[in-house]
Amino acid sequence: MSDSPKVRRSGSWGRVAAWSLYDFANSPYSVIMTTIGFPLFFLGIVAPSASGPFLWGLLYGISEVIAAVLSPGLGALSDQFGRRKPFLIAFALITISGTALCYFLGPGALWKTFVFFGLANVGFACANVFYNALLQEVAPPGKMETVSGIGWGTGYVGGLLAMVLAMPLYEGGIGIENIANVRLSFLLVAGFFLAFSMPIFLLKERGTPRRGTIGLGHAYRSVWNTLKAARRYGNMFRYLVAAFFFNDGLNTVILFAGAYAKTVLNLDFKDIFLLFIYLQIVAAIGAYGLGWVADRLGSRRVLLVLVGTWVLLCVGLSVVQTYHQFIAGACVAGILLGATQAIARGYLAKLAPDEMEGEFFGFYSLAGKFAALVGPVLFGAVTSLTGQMRLGALAMVPLFLLGFFFLWSVKDEAGSGPVVE
Repeated sequence: MSDSPKVRRSGSWGRVAAWSLYDFANSPYSVIMTTIGFPLFFLGIVAPSASGPFLWGLLYGISEVIAAVLSPGLGALSDQFGRRKPFLIAFALITISGTALCYFLGPGALWKTFVFFGLANVGFACANVFYNALLQEVAPPGKMETVSGIGWGTGYVGGLLAMVLAMPLYEGGIGIENIANVRLSFLLVAGFFLAFSMPIFLLKERGTPRRGTIGLGHAYRSVWNTLKAARRYGNMFRYLVAAFFFNDGLNTVILFAGAYAKTVLNLDFKDIFLLFIYLQIVAAIGAYGLGWVADRLGSRRVLLVLVGTWVLLCVGLSVVQTYHQFIAGACVAGILLGATQAIARGYLAKLAPDEMEGEFFGFYSLAGKFAALVGPVLFGAVTSLTGQMRLGALAMVPLFLLGFFFLWSVKDEAGSGPVVE
C-alpha cells in the first residue's frame, strides 16, 4: 500500500529529465572536489605540512557549518517567494565559480583556498536545499520516490563519468610535478556542472508567493516559530530525527570505506579506486530500482527494511575476512546507499507541509550537516580506543537502530498541514 499522496501540481517526464540532470551535473563536484581530487591536492600541494589534515578538516567543517546555519532560513525565504529556482541558480553559480577559481590555487595559497573552496562548498550545500524542494513540483502524481530515485541514480552515473574523465589527469599523481593536470580537473568539474545545469536553469517553475512580509529576517522568524511549534509538526520532526540517525550511519560507512578496505584487508589504491567505481554503479541500480518499489509498497515500509538491512550489513562488515566477502558487502552497501538516499528524500517531500517544503528541506540539510560530525567522531573514537576498525563498524549499529526506532513512530500522513497531537 502506498503512502497517502499530497495534492500536487501535475508533473511531466520532460520536467523530471531536466530536474534529474542537475543531479548528474553536480555529482562530479562530490567525487572530485570533496572525495578524491581536491582533498589530496590540498594535503599534497596547498598544505603539505603536518597541520594539513587539521586545516582541511577546519576548512571543510567551517563551510559545512555556514551552510547548516543558512539552509533553514533560505529555505523558508524560498517558501515566501513561492520560487526555488532563482535561489538554486544563484547558489549553483556560486559553486561553479568557486570551483573554477580553485584552478588558480597552488603551494601555500591557504587563504585563497579557504575563500574559493569555502564559497564553492557553501554554494553546493545551499543549492541542494532548493533542488530537493523542487521535487514535489516536477514529480508526476504518485511517483515521488521513483523520481527521487531517478535523480540519485542519474547522479551516480554523473559521478562515474567524472571519475573516468578525470582519470587521465591524475595518472601523473597528485604532486607539484602534475599540478597543471590536477588543476584542470577542477575546471572540468566547473564546466560539467554548468553545462548540465542548463536544463533546470531553463525549466519553467510554477509557484505562488505567500502574502505578507517577505525577507530573510522574517524567514528566520518563521524557522523559529516552526521550532517553537515542534509538537504541531511532530510527525515531521520525528522523521527528521530518524533521518539524522540513519544518514549519520550511512555517511560514516561511506567516509571510512576506503580506509577500512586498506586497513582491514590491505587493499592498494588501485583496488580502492575500482571499489568506488563499483559503488557508483550499484548505488545507481539501487536508486533507480528501489525508488520505484517504494512508490508501490510505501516509503516508510521500504525505508524500515533498508535501515534494518544496514544493521545487518554493519555486523557483517565487522567480521568479514576475505576480499570477495568485502566486495559482496560493498555491493550490498552501494545498493542500500542509493536506495536509502533516494527514498528518504522522496518521503520528506511527501510529508512536508504544503508551502513549507523549502523550510523543512533546510532542516533536513541542517540535520545532515550535524550527522556528518557525530558518526565519524564515534567511529574514530571507538577505533582509536580499541585499535580495531571492525569494532568501529559495530559502533554504527546503534545509529541505525535509533533511526529504525524513530522511523517506526512516523505516521504515513499527507503533509498538507501540521499534525496536531
